[in-house]
Amino acid sequence: MAFFLCQLKEEKEVVIKCSDTDILVIVLANMEQLPASLKVWTLFGAGNNRRYININKVYDVLGSKKCSGLSAFHALTGCDFKPAFYRKGKVTVGTVFCQ
Repeated sequence: MAFFLCQLKEEKEVVIKCSDTDILVIVLANMEQLPASLKVWTLFGAGNNRRYININKVYDVLGSKKCSGLSAFHALTGCDFKPAFYRKGKVTVGTVFCQ
């Protein structure tokens, strides 16, 4: 998916439908490789808890460095397979990461 987004050359708006944070993390980690004119949104959630998230704004708020490290952070704390720090204080690690 990130590869496909990198191939878009003209100004576009893209909506990615997903129900898991994995896709959001992958796209945020690869935002530097995407064309600057590309506007990426995600339709996140399931059922009555769906919402659109502007990934470009999330990237602007977090910054390039944090987004680059976000995939490693996600792999250790919240991905789908057994991470090393499972149930070891994700909130504490998250606050340290966001500082």
